[in-house]
Amino acid sequence: MTGHEQSGGVSKVEARTARFAEQWGKYAADKAERALREHVDAGRLSPDQLAAIRQAEHDKEVAKWKADREAGKHNDPKSLSPGLTAIVTDFGKKVTKEIMHRRGIPMDLNAPQFTVLFQHASDIELLYQMSLPSGMYTTLRENFMSGQGQEPEIDDPNHVIFYTLAAGTDLLIRSDTDNSIPVPRHGVIRVEGSEGELWQNPNYSPEGQLSGRGPTPVDL
Repeated sequence: MTGHEQSGGVSKVEARTARFAEQWGKYAADKAERALREHVDAGRLSPDQLAAIRQAEHDKEVAKWKADREAGKHNDPKSLSPGLTAIVTDFGKKVTKEIMHRRGIPMDLNAPQFTVLFQHASDIELLYQMSLPSGMYTTLRENFMSGQGQEPEIDDPNHVIFYTLAAGTDLLIRSDTDNSIPVPRHGVIRVEGSEGELWQNPNYSPEGQLSGRGPTPVDL
């Protein structure tokens, strides 16, 4: 979606997902070997059989982890560096523009750029690709109770917060800064960052369809 690609045409999102999945695949294979090692030592299982089981467990876990990540179960909570592309609904676009107007965020080259992707079958719900070439995102917010032993950031269950930035600008991620754009999560389908970060709304497919319900228009 983003055009953030590595050599060979593999997207950075795919490459980052593959690295994480491989780690979990190795963990699953090692776990299986630990459980079966005594059977190999006792001659009840051959080394070739153990290797085959290791590979099967590895492949199963890799496939599961990749599928779960695409389903929004292993999201990156915030940007690692500037630059992102998102898929948003028509509602998400309207909220973005309203907040920008209210906060006086300039509609310049650093502002979100929208391109129509497609409409659902009913022609009710438009989906847009939103590009922020030097912007960032977070799904965390400052935890004002952090002085009582809690973590300084906690998950915001209601918003994906975008930030407009000039290229090279240092960012302090806070939900109350003038360049922050908190968009309700049901208006955001997917976010891909320049370093392969991924946030996928678990209620939708990556293409914007409601999960398990086919091309039904999003009811907002």
